[in-house]
Amino acid sequence: MGGSTTVDIDQLRDSLRWLRDTKWMVDLTILDMKKIPTTVGGAKVNEADPNRAYDKAKNATVPAGGSTPGMVTEIGATFFGIFDNGMKVAAKHAGIYNSVLQGLTAQSQALDKAIAATQYLVDNYAKVESLNAAGMAAILANPAAILANPAAAQSPGSAAQSPGGGF
Repeated sequence: MGGSTTVDIDQLRDSLRWLRDTKWMVDLTILDMKKIPTTVGGAKVNEADPNRAYDKAKNATVPAGGSTPGMVTEIGATFFGIFDNGMKVAAKHAGIYNSVLQGLTAQSQALDKAIAATQYLVDNYAKVESLNAAGMAAILANPAAILANPAAAQSPGSAAQSPGGGF
């Protein structure tokens, strides 16, 4: 008791770099994915097809299941054709696309939170650790006074540094 904890700040900084690199890769994948919807619908139609009915009635809606920007919500003429099963296959592909896009977007947002939390630790660990050490030194220097007045063990501003007065 009374000693400092052993947190390797350099290891946290390395983790921060890894988190940022991973987020960059996820965000790059999201950007690349946004090119996919043009292949899900909007295929060139066969103008010589006498049975074509390339009207809105043949378009299929895709259950969205969320509101992530870039999701496919409707498909038209596809590379599978406009017959019912061709539209169903295209709708399944669009649904898979939407699921992957939502998952990657959620991962990107989670990485943002992890980056912010890790950055907070890197920026504030030494400061909070020194405040905790000063509080422990005060306790060890005069335990009777601290028992009589527990607030005296806290360094000025230590309670405001982080929830609970420390990590």
